[in-house]
Amino acid sequence: MVLATKLCEPISVASTVYLAARVFSVVETGTQPVWMALMADTSTPEDPADWETAIWDPDNVTALLLVGPDSPVGALAPGRYYVWVKVDDIPEEPVMYAGVQEFE
Repeated sequence: MVLATKLCEPISVASTVYLAARVFSVVETGTQPVWMALMADTSTPEDPADWETAIWDPDNVTALLLVGPDSPVGALAPGRYYVWVKVDDIPEEPVMYAGVQEFE
């Protein structure tokens, strides 16, 4: 699997929106469990608590994570977050860096 994403312009911390990351793969996606992590530094998410359950967009190639004050993630502090995606595709479980997202 290869991850490509177009993270958007800075997002207001007052917004509740879906953060999207497109996953390109040689296998069909959209049915596997998917998670996303927002890290405040460049470290790779390793603790299970780093990961938030994401969903697949109806296109079955875009992982979506609802972020913001009215989301399970909750309000985020202003700053730069490093976005990661993990797909449970037995026997593989790729952890893929998606890019940087600013929140202001």
